Amino acid sequence: MIVIDTSALMAIMLEEPEATNCLAAIGDRRVLISAGTLSEALIVAAGRHSIEQMSALIAELDLEVISL
Repeated sequence: MIVIDTSALMAIMLEEPEATNCLAAIGDRRVLISAGTLSEALIVAAGRHSIEQMSALIAELDLEVISL
């Protein structure tokens, strides 16, 4: 199990150099994200006009949303 944050999602979405490390850390683990972080990631992506891309990434990673 691993918990993902907005910066990791953005790095993966934008194919930044850190994306490879983020994806390697995720591997085939169960990936959790807090509801607040999910909202933040979507807001940041919307600000970059990339909400569809972020939504697709979230679906691809099969994130499990948890409340805090």
